[in-house]
Amino acid sequence: MDEARPAEAEHSPVLWKAIYEIAQLESRLHRSEEQWVASMLAAANFKDDETCEHIERMSRFAETIMRTVSNDSEQARMMRLASQLHDVGKLGVPDTILLKVGPLSSDETEMMQRHTIIGRGILAKVDSEIARLAATIAFSHHEHWDGGGYPQRLRGSDIPEVARMAAIADTFDALTTNRIYRKAYSIPQALRMMGAEKGRQFDPDLLDAFFTSIDRIMDIAHEYPDETLVDDATG
Repeated sequence: MDEARPAEAEHSPVLWKAIYEIAQLESRLHRSEEQWVASMLAAANFKDDETCEHIERMSRFAETIMRTVSNDSEQARMMRLASQLHDVGKLGVPDTILLKVGPLSSDETEMMQRHTIIGRGILAKVDSEIARLAATIAFSHHEHWDGGGYPQRLRGSDIPEVARMAAIADTFDALTTNRIYRKAYSIPQALRMMGAEKGRQFDPDLLDAFFTSIDRIMDIAHEYPDETLVDDATG
């Protein structure tokens, strides 16, 4: 069975065909990488409740981490674009699971975790450098440094570095914004929680790079705010 289209997903063949056609616009119409990413995000926004501000912040956080550890500005730009598609696989997760307020059952959790596999499958339909990078991030951004993540339970440097960066960026923004199942944490709370996961969930060196860049991270948070961002210094 095509792992990019699980039987459980509540989508018609017409929708899947539209998604793949959007992805193919990059090669057929020679569109820019930025336009291609924007097209994919437009499709994803019909499904997920994540705000445009979340996508913008998360991707720029990831870009900042890349710039902190590398002097390659083009690599950092690619990181920003590719990480915007980290959750595109949620297109294949049923709304009853994606929007559920209460805790997920074990079966629902397994289905939710499949968004990493689905995302890679969607992005693999396009033969371009940016799509390959985005597929890597989509597939591995929930892996943990200590091997406790998913979908492959990779450990340490076996996890692609770009996915390790995206994991830190995504977690920080997730912690500091309201979610269906909980209120946002304050900035200090989020930083303490992430620090406690150093060497467990997160690459220690990359987490240090994130902390080193916290002034730039906060500038981004202020530049792309939404109503759920916790901006106080309490907690």
